[in-house]
Amino acid sequence: MKRILCYGDSNTWGTIPNTWNGRYDENTRWTKLLAKKLGRNFEIIEEGFRGRNTGFDDIVFPRGNRNGAITFPSCIVTHDPIDYCIIMLGTNDMKQEFNVTTQISAKNIEDNFIKFLKENLVVDLIKLPKIIIVAPNVMKDKVEKFKGAQEKSKNFNKDYEEITKRNECWFIDNTGLCPGDDGIHLTAESHAILARKLADLIKRID
Repeated sequence: MKRILCYGDSNTWGTIPNTWNGRYDENTRWTKLLAKKLGRNFEIIEEGFRGRNTGFDDIVFPRGNRNGAITFPSCIVTHDPIDYCIIMLGTNDMKQEFNVTTQISAKNIEDNFIKFLKENLVVDLIKLPKIIIVAPNVMKDKVEKFKGAQEKSKNFNKDYEEITKRNECWFIDNTGLCPGDDGIHLTAESHAILARKLADLIKRID
């Protein structure tokens, strides 16, 4: 059986737009739809954490748990062996408190996840997984702490694709991925689109 780790934020967890703890059900969120599309020979491991980012300590959350770079190593080793690692992070980097661009988010993905996995974590692993990077959706300026994110997030595709090419990973762009009324979290239709894109890619690779 092939094992796929899905490491992300609230859009991997399945947050329903305009809710804090509302979660799409197993017939809606992309991780579960991906499992259905790939079939019984694949196991999907859901590792979505609301608020997770690519490498910053959230000022309102204790002990750095929203810093995805900190929790990534233990997560990978815990679930080893895995065949695919899907990483979808960067949305929360666009908060005003961090004041970063998608270029910085992409560099964090490259250094804290791709290179760290290939160069450091690999010695502790049974096998090195194939890495798929998903560009987060373009956002809308609807929530105060994300003001300015709409313009910046337009560069997710370009910046994330560049790092996947440099590091021989696979890439999924955000075409068709749209946020709901809150301007942040994916619509149910977008979850279905993402599941289809990932399933098509994995079937081509596998």
